[in-house]
Amino acid sequence: MFKVYKNVEMTKEGYLFGIEAAEASRQCAPGQYFELAMPGDEHRIPVVLTDILPDRGIIKVVFRPINDTTRAMAVMEDGGEVEGVFGPYGRKAPFLDEEWEGKQVLVIAEDLAGAQAYMIIHDLKKKGAAVDAVAGGRTKGCLYLSEFTGELCRDYLNLSEDGTQGETGTICGKIDDILAKTDYNMCVVMGSVEILQVVAKKTAMKNIPTWISVDSMVTSKDGYRFLDHVMVKGERVEIREQGTMMKADGVDFEELKGQL
Repeated sequence: MFKVYKNVEMTKEGYLFGIEAAEASRQCAPGQYFELAMPGDEHRIPVVLTDILPDRGIIKVVFRPINDTTRAMAVMEDGGEVEGVFGPYGRKAPFLDEEWEGKQVLVIAEDLAGAQAYMIIHDLKKKGAAVDAVAGGRTKGCLYLSEFTGELCRDYLNLSEDGTQGETGTICGKIDDILAKTDYNMCVVMGSVEILQVVAKKTAMKNIPTWISVDSMVTSKDGYRFLDHVMVKGERVEIREQGTMMKADGVDFEELKGQL
């Protein structure tokens, strides 16, 4: 059993789980994910890794309360117990092993997919990158990538479709203006298949190397989809082996849509 250190409603649709899992906290890195098992429940729930406190033996993950298991997780009190913590699965985001001193990176995150952005932005900045971030969502309370995270960035743009938080607009609607501001060395995008596909198409036109995160598809809005692969240039890439971060070049986004 694993103790729930903290359970916090972070957004309208997202909860932050802090779990005391010392071994897992020493092994995981951005780009990986976990599966949780609750007492008396045979289901495993995939969860996004959002932060690590290895000195305290804690991992932080996020989830949406969509089905019976996740709704039960949402009402768990601090000090409750998780029966199993499985993983980490996949590999560390490969680009985090590269040199980024003096380079410019754009990180785009939609809704709860921004959960992973903090670690990515933190590690890129630590390596000397100038990071700009864009957070987009439907309305206030749906955005996970916060102004606190934005403080790590050179520039931070907050968008909501209804104008209740930050500027009025959408990532897809603003992407041309966003990309026109700077000659980026890399883009990292996290969100729905539609967001990934639109941004990847735009960055390809500007020859900007782009990485996508498939985390938000594992926990889609209308139910859990146990996505296990991505088709890249005709070859099947297993997420459990390769991790959630993949190069956008060659990804079959239509096949991804079909899985969901």
